[in-house]
Amino acid sequence: MKICVFGIGRFGTQLAIKLTENGIDVIAIDKDEDTIEEIKDKVSQALVIHSIDERTLRDLGIDEVKTVVIALGRHFAESVLLTRILKKKLEIPTVIVRSTGELRGEVLKLVGADQVVLPELEAAALLADNLSSPFPHLNRIIDDFCTGQMIAPENFVGKTLNEIKLIENYNVCAIGIKRDEKMLLPKSDLTIVDGDIMYFSGNSHDLNDLTKMTYSHR
Repeated sequence: MKICVFGIGRFGTQLAIKLTENGIDVIAIDKDEDTIEEIKDKVSQALVIHSIDERTLRDLGIDEVKTVVIALGRHFAESVLLTRILKKKLEIPTVIVRSTGELRGEVLKLVGADQVVLPELEAAALLADNLSSPFPHLNRIIDDFCTGQMIAPENFVGKTLNEIKLIENYNVCAIGIKRDEKMLLPKSDLTIVDGDIMYFSGNSHDLNDLTKMTYSHR
């Protein structure tokens, strides 16, 4: 699999390096020669381009890439132009664009972006969730849908998941149970024991309510 990353700033650099560590062939592209010099040994290919146009991109072979990430950040006009060329001219299947605001993100979607990421807003939302939630690790998946984990409360211990009735009573789902460093599938006949770490998915409000209701029984 090959992914092209346009814009090797802080976000683009971390993304390109992490993708490479995950076994992905990464083409890193930026207009700054010093930036490309710094990352060239950390990715599969590092290229300098000084203009964004269809011919230049085709000459670089970008039209053969299936996924492109545009991480130009505050260079909004360039992000719009590049998105348009990649989707309408080169017909790239997946174009993901970093945006600095929701309104700009909507514009990027209008010109063809398949996905828009808002790192600052998403990081702030995740931090707010973790600071305001009883769950030590609350991860936002999309919108208000999250996953979380907590030590099995006392009123769950000794009961099967079928007896606890998580969906009926708490409107959340169990997605895994960690016991003695092993992950167990949340089968309906699985009995919860003291010390189990339970993993849940659901609305953040329901997950928080789950903690309040279960620990209020102590």
